[in-house]
Amino acid sequence: MFQFFWTRAASVWVAALYIAMGVLLFAFPAATGTFFVWALAGGAAAYGVSHLVRYLQGRKAGAANPGDLFLTVLPAAFSVFALIWPQAILSVLPLVLGSLLLVDGIGKLPLAITGLREQFPGMIPLALSSVVPIVLGALIVINPFAAVRIAVMVFGAALVADGVSDLALAILDPENTRSRGFYIPDAATPKLREIRAAKKQVEEQLYRAQTDAEKDDLRQKRVRICAEEDSEEMKVRRAMGAALAPMADDLLADADTAGRLDFLIQKALFAHRFGGVRPELTDTALELTDMINPELCDLLQEQGRAFVPVSISLDRGAAVITGANMGGKSVAMKTVALNVLLLQAGFLVCARSARMPLFWSVHMLFDDLQSIQSGLSGFGSEIVQFQKALAEVEQGYSLFLLDEFARGTNPDEGAIIVQAVTRYLNDVNAISLLTTHYDKVAEHARIHYQIIGLRDVDPEQIRRELAATNEDGVAVIARHMNYGLYRVEGRSDCPRDALNICRMLSLKPEILEKIEQSY
Repeated sequence: MFQFFWTRAASVWVAALYIAMGVLLFAFPAATGTFFVWALAGGAAAYGVSHLVRYLQGRKAGAANPGDLFLTVLPAAFSVFALIWPQAILSVLPLVLGSLLLVDGIGKLPLAITGLREQFPGMIPLALSSVVPIVLGALIVINPFAAVRIAVMVFGAALVADGVSDLALAILDPENTRSRGFYIPDAATPKLREIRAAKKQVEEQLYRAQTDAEKDDLRQKRVRICAEEDSEEMKVRRAMGAALAPMADDLLADADTAGRLDFLIQKALFAHRFGGVRPELTDTALELTDMINPELCDLLQEQGRAFVPVSISLDRGAAVITGANMGGKSVAMKTVALNVLLLQAGFLVCARSARMPLFWSVHMLFDDLQSIQSGLSGFGSEIVQFQKALAEVEQGYSLFLLDEFARGTNPDEGAIIVQAVTRYLNDVNAISLLTTHYDKVAEHARIHYQIIGLRDVDPEQIRRELAATNEDGVAVIARHMNYGLYRVEGRSDCPRDALNICRMLSLKPEILEKIEQSY
């Protein structure tokens, strides 16, 4: 374990020096300017030495980086200049530091303005990250000599931050692999370095091998070396595990904290992207104004289209959404479900405004529930799931969402069943929302919504558009479809968009005539 740390010595001690210098400069900014410059020269020299060591190690391993040599010479030259002419460095340093702060603050200013304008959750820290560097940089540039104390403190803080990051990197990634996963470096133990060097040599020989016998011999040799490598890596893992074991509780707590922080940040970014709002909590009513479905928003955006916001107002009892197939009933219902579940999970709601309760339970019967294992049909499975959901209603205020309920049976029976279910749900301690294309169901509901669909569209216009393009007819109609909802007052049958769609797609006149005769 000592060797594991010692191979990191150059980088570790340089990072420790940075931290020590930074603390001293921040805590004692009134020290002489000459001392400050000398400290700066010492830090630059240490930085150069660390890169020289890295260059020599890389050269020994046959993988030298010329950049390390450059980062050795330049800091060394600066250190010599600073030691000989400290006053020259001191006279220029505040101006340089002030200019860098100004550039940094001005670069962040557009983002800060956007955050303030759009009320981004982190707008205050974002604004301060721009305003503070601008103000501080301006003060230093305007009166650099009076601001030397500030310059020293700022540099000290930056040095501490740089040292901490370098220390973490030196310990966790001594070979600067920048690997995202866990990787045991060659420097972990002398034996591991030897094993991996031998493996590399064998792999190079295998690449150059000519005969099958030679290749087979080298492959077997590589297998043995890989087994040695695995064994040595396991020793390192056990040693590291033993060293970390006393800190296990703290590490787990830190991981939990980091996870919670990441979760909060992602929640904020999600709300910012989709215009999330905090709902007003109610006892029974559910009102969503201009709500959207984030998943569909992204999908439609890829197609060059936009999601039509949906508004709905519900209360205790049954509400029905009617409309023809492909009209958007299911989308509207799933959008309601998604936004309700967002609140239940502690997220902001994707709507312009929202009022809703916290439900005891949410029950959704959406897709085909046919069970092969139980031998039940889709309709039978619906009834089973619906019965289970009803059993939980007595425990607290609930939400029922039933999409095309009883569609798996014959239409006459299905209509009767849905009408009866609607009447029953009017008296249940819950908000119930049903979509259906059955007529006369809405008569039994307390609230009735219809999909706008093609109500305001001229069929002749669409037919002309279809005749002038080779585009898929369904796609053309979908562009004209309005998926918004409007509340129906009084009695109203389901819209006849299906007939309009048949006309637009130029179904045979003989069939259209027979359909029209049946209405």
